[in-house]
Amino acid sequence: MTSERVRRGEKASATVEEILELVQQDASNLKTIPHVARGIEGMTRGIPFSWPPDYRNQLSQADLISVADRVGEIAAVELWKRNGRVAYDLNEELAAALYKSKIGKMPGSLFDRLPHINPMVVIPDPWPVTDPSSNVRGEVRAFFVTGYTGDAFCNTTNPDRDGIAIMFWMERTNLDTGEVQPGQGAVIFFPTFKDAFTLDDVVKVTEEWHSTPGREMDVNTSKKILRQIVPPALSILAYLCCDNRDIEEPVIRAKRKKRAKAKPRDPFYIRLGWHIGPALHEARRRFAGRSKDGIAVPSGAEYGPQHRAGHFKRVWTGPGKKREEVVWVEPYWTKLDMLAENEDPPTMVVPVNEQRHDPMRRRDLKK
Repeated sequence: MTSERVRRGEKASATVEEILELVQQDASNLKTIPHVARGIEGMTRGIPFSWPPDYRNQLSQADLISVADRVGEIAAVELWKRNGRVAYDLNEELAAALYKSKIGKMPGSLFDRLPHINPMVVIPDPWPVTDPSSNVRGEVRAFFVTGYTGDAFCNTTNPDRDGIAIMFWMERTNLDTGEVQPGQGAVIFFPTFKDAFTLDDVVKVTEEWHSTPGREMDVNTSKKILRQIVPPALSILAYLCCDNRDIEEPVIRAKRKKRAKAKPRDPFYIRLGWHIGPALHEARRRFAGRSKDGIAVPSGAEYGPQHRAGHFKRVWTGPGKKREEVVWVEPYWTKLDMLAENEDPPTMVVPVNEQRHDPMRRRDLKK
């Protein structure tokens, strides 16, 4: 019988391949326009994309904006393909816990500790997104992470970056017509150059970055949309930067002989949360509806051991406690006195070694 881990790995792989194929199709079509092809390459190298006067006279304002957006989306994926190719296979139980995690002001320096360059995160259960200004429902299936400098992108490891950018991969469904628009991206920005930033800072910087004459965003609408997708993404990235993250080192294979012609490298699939995730699932199953005398209670009742959602905690460490760190407190249960004798708490911190290597220098890794 196929294990859950293998099934999830296959699902994550299928999602990645589908997204890459759609982006490649879009890129192939747009790169037939020489200026756009140069613009995509420039965006990956920190050069902002802009339209020359002759294009502005030939195309409508809507087309100029639409193509410029797609240039940015393709550039974000190009950076991932060139540098790193890490795709995190996120355990669904950990994803659910992080989705519900409370998160407030975050230190900008925290994101210098991302374990991999320009990673991609696959969402096991797509996040729902609603647009209050239209009858459209969206689902976030994955997101790509890059750095940004000015109005263009750079690697997340670039010491001169202004912050971290996220390109969400969303599918939108028109509830009136049933039409599905696959692969619609949305790019948001974390001002990690600040000592600390909040969700409001993310909204402000994102709106400023996207501000273009003729595409003024409805502030209230954009805030409502961003507040649906930014907190869970921020939680996942913050978790990746925590010392107690549950992340698996990929297995290293023996080096192969160099071939005459290099082939495109496959993604590096790295499991995230596959130790703590099953423990959370088992704890949830074991204690659902349990009471002290062993009699089942309604699922909504607050009896017996109760679950507390995971959350982030800012702490001061080091000599004189002058260094600020962020740790993630795993979901836990109250009323542990109701556990059976000699029974351990259902959720425990699983120590995992930090990753110190850049996958760009480890090309012969197994998936």
